[in-house]
Amino acid sequence: MKSNTSYVSKKASKALLAFILIILCGVFSINPLFAQSYQGPFVITKGGTYTGNWESTNSDVPAVEVRTSEPVIITNSNIRGAGFLIKSWYTAADITVKNTNGYGITPTPYSEYPKTRRFITVNDFKNVVVENCYMESTAGVFVGDYYKGNGTTGNSIKIRYNKAKNIDGRVHGGKVHSQFVQFNYRGEVPGVEIGWNEVINEPSRSLVEDNINIFNSRGTASSPIRIHNNYIQGAYPVDATGSSYSGGGILTDSDGDINTCTAYIVGHDNHLVNLGNYSMGIAGGNNIRYHNNRAVNSATFDDGSRFNMYTSGFWSMDYYKKGTTFSNTIENNTIGVMAWGWPSDRRDLSDMEGASAINNTSLSGTITKQHEKDEYSRWLQKLSSNGIGLGPNGTAPSAPVTQEPSVAPTPAPTTETSTVAGSGSGKITHEFWANVHGTNTSVIPVTSAPTKKAELTIFEAPANVGDTYGQRIRGYVTAPATGSYTFWIASDDQAELYLSTSEDPAKKVKVASVSEWTDARQWTKYSSQKSVAIKLEAGKRYYIEALHLEGGGGDNLAIGWTMPNGTLERPLAGKHLSPMGSTAPVVQEPTPTPTPTPTPVTEEPAPSAPVAASGKI
Repeated sequence: MKSNTSYVSKKASKALLAFILIILCGVFSINPLFAQSYQGPFVITKGGTYTGNWESTNSDVPAVEVRTSEPVIITNSNIRGAGFLIKSWYTAADITVKNTNGYGITPTPYSEYPKTRRFITVNDFKNVVVENCYMESTAGVFVGDYYKGNGTTGNSIKIRYNKAKNIDGRVHGGKVHSQFVQFNYRGEVPGVEIGWNEVINEPSRSLVEDNINIFNSRGTASSPIRIHNNYIQGAYPVDATGSSYSGGGILTDSDGDINTCTAYIVGHDNHLVNLGNYSMGIAGGNNIRYHNNRAVNSATFDDGSRFNMYTSGFWSMDYYKKGTTFSNTIENNTIGVMAWGWPSDRRDLSDMEGASAINNTSLSGTITKQHEKDEYSRWLQKLSSNGIGLGPNGTAPSAPVTQEPSVAPTPAPTTETSTVAGSGSGKITHEFWANVHGTNTSVIPVTSAPTKKAELTIFEAPANVGDTYGQRIRGYVTAPATGSYTFWIASDDQAELYLSTSEDPAKKVKVASVSEWTDARQWTKYSSQKSVAIKLEAGKRYYIEALHLEGGGGDNLAIGWTMPNGTLERPLAGKHLSPMGSTAPVVQEPTPTPTPTPTPVTEEPAPSAPVAASGKI
């Protein structure tokens, strides 16, 4: 029988069905920010594994505070805060955060200083791991001030497989700089990795400075900080239509001296999309290599309106004028950055102070929003092909991803790979003679007692100390690996570099020289500044000597080398040097350590009642 249902009945039925669907959707699709039942602030004073839902609605009080140097794991948790979400200060932190959601909520008035909504803030650390987390409206990850680990890759920093939305530096009544990742630690840390993260900032819903900023922090020559395979989209002032903005994508930043400046960084295979100001920059530091990255920027918003702020692709400059920006390389990158008002409305590469730009490719034509969409599709395909799932309960690569071995722009060919633990003592002898006149280094009275004598911690003399003097820097250099080394010299005025085939000074030969003058650390003004390739043996000490004569005006002297793996170290670091009169250390074979019996891991869950935060915040 054919049914004759009225229009009103049909309308009522549809309304009832829609209501039921809304209820069901509400049950199964509630935003996790509001779906959880949260406890108040939580303080961890003992190592263990913790799972829970914690919040703080007071900007002065962290949602979670870690007050122990014992290993702490926070996993499968939800955390939200008006200030710091996770805080660990004043201890040598060993913290792992995994599979955890973090949300910034409305900031409140604060005391003493602004409390940003950092997902995690750590001072003085041994080991920090943040993996497979989700962050929304937070101020990202901060790691400082001092590294207190054991110098192995097991005591390091790993920030991987995370998703972040709208990094936000707004605080109550104002704003401060914030980043997805900010490093500001002292000391060399091996094995550091910032990889496979997705960061998307929306215009006028975020406030990010540099998405990734490495400030006065460093890796090592053999294990540089690796910033790789990250997708970073969006960097704008809080009013995205404004014209004043200083942030951007990935920046190495440094106002430190040669011993504390940013150094040994590799940034590769990153995607930089729709970023205000810049894509990847070097504002200070050395031995930094940016390669095989992709910068795609239409410099327009979704509605088609153009950025008012400046945009650019890659650049390098000694921003703080510390003389520490050198031996950097920007190569094999793909770049398409619109910059309205610049020639051809493009600015793919700009300043290149202290860096070499090699084999970079500019995308042709006008970069559009479609180019940016295609870049995100490229990123998703990369994740899929590597078996990577981001955020909580995501997955690591299904197969090992190629690791970047060094910061060398072009590794020198060599078949020797043997290395040795022996090294220098950290200093080299410096002798100074006042009132020396002449036109070449032969007038330096090296057979007479010097006017003063000291030891240097790197192979570089103090600059601009006076006129009409002579100096000699000498001692021993220890090769860290067997292979071919190239030596470099820079000076004002004349200088010569000698190297022996052993520790015997009598066997020294001149390998490089400056006949007139160069600027400080200007390594390539004359062909004579570079030696031929010289074969050295791992662990063996060689006598090395630099003579320098200063007439008038500016004065400087520095020695560097290129190691067998292609790493440039200019000036030569103290760890390879030893002063005159020292003896070579005896390198002993390590005694095999028995494998320890595994100890069961005790997991300590979060208490059923919140623990009150106390002490100085």
